Amino acid sequence: AVLISIASWMALHGHSASRYPHSPHAIDTLLPDEISDMTPRQLSIHFYSDPKTIRYKYNLKDEDLVIMMVEAFHLKTVMVNLAVGDAAAKSNIVERCYFSARQTGLFKGYYAVLTDGPMERYKYLKENDNKFFVLQIKYEDRRDDMSDNLELEYFKTLIPKYIYSHPVLRNVDNINYLDSDIVVGRHLNVIFKKLLKRRIQDLHQLP
Repeated sequence: AVLISIASWMALHGHSASRYPHSPHAIDTLLPDEISDMTPRQLSIHFYSDPKTIRYKYNLKDEDLVIMMVEAFHLKTVMVNLAVGDAAAKSNIVERCYFSARQTGLFKGYYAVLTDGPMERYKYLKENDNKFFVLQIKYEDRRDDMSDNLELEYFKTLIPKYIYSHPVLRNVDNINYLDSDIVVGRHLNVIFKKLLKRRIQDLHQLP
C-alpha cells in the first residue's frame, strides 16, 4: 500500500479535464462483465500482472488499456481526510474537500474521514454515498498529553491502522491522504497517470 499526500500535485499546470473525454464509467463501457465485476484487488492483479496478455485477449489499444489502469487505480484507492478538534467539527471544510474530489476531481474510489467527533456529523454524506465511511478515533488512541498540532500529526500515522482494520476498506491497495482544507481543482486522472507513469511506460514498450 502507498500512503501519499496529493496536496502538492494541485499546483500542476497545463492540464484540462477536456483531455479526458471518456465517461467516468469507462471501465463499465469498455470492458466485459467479467472484468467490471471484479473487486479492486482483482482489478489490480488483472491489469498490472500481465498487461500484454490483457491487451491481446480483449483486443485493446494501448490508450484504452491506460484508461483501464487509471480506472482500476480509482477503484482500489481510498482518499482520507482528518477531522479533529472543535474547528473541524464547526466548519464544512471536510465537505468542501469531499465534494471537490467527487465533482471536480471525478474521484470514484472510496472516501473516508478519520475523526474524533461524533459519526453523525457526516450522516448526510454517508447516506448519499455508499463508498463514504466515517472512522471514529478510539479513546485509547487519543493523546491529551500532546499539543493540537502534534496530536494531528500523530493521528496521520494511525490512518493505515484504521483503514486496514475496516471490513470494506481493508481491500484497498492505495491510501491517499488529503488535508481537509484542500480543494481539488482538476481531474484526478492527471495525478493518477503520473503515479502510474512507470507502469504506463512499461506498457508502451510491449511488442
